[in-house]
Amino acid sequence: MSTRRLLKKRVKKGGIILSEDRWLIMETLSKYAWGYDDNDMEMMGDSFTEDGIMNMKITNGTVYNPMLGRNAIVKIMGDIRNSQTDQRRHIISNPIFLRLEKNSAEVITFLTLTAAENNTVKLVTTGTYRDLVVKGSDGVWRSKQKDLVMDCPF
Repeated sequence: MSTRRLLKKRVKKGGIILSEDRWLIMETLSKYAWGYDDNDMEMMGDSFTEDGIMNMKITNGTVYNPMLGRNAIVKIMGDIRNSQTDQRRHIISNPIFLRLEKNSAEVITFLTLTAAENNTVKLVTTGTYRDLVVKGSDGVWRSKQKDLVMDCPF
């Protein structure tokens, strides 16, 4: 479905939504990126619910097995990070909230992934994220599902 159609379908339910919630949700998405890039898997893991799901695919047709649960996400993403010798930077931008309710939201963002090694920075890939986020009983927003579609292999 095109982004334009998704925007036409977006709705706001559940009362007044504070702009603070948008910032806190974006901070959750940023914790994922910072945690991965700094190899701080505890920070990255805390951006997901205990039962979180992460899906990854590449537009060339490569689909990775879903990562089911925070522990699996941390393990698999940690293994990928530890196999990389360069310094990755996940730049998450252009957020659009497709749905924003009192305790849940759906947001899409762009990914620009760079890598630095041997005094050289290169563009690795671009892509999109779609996050379903929920506010926990502790008041913290976390991703319940993160879908990543990359434009080329990473």
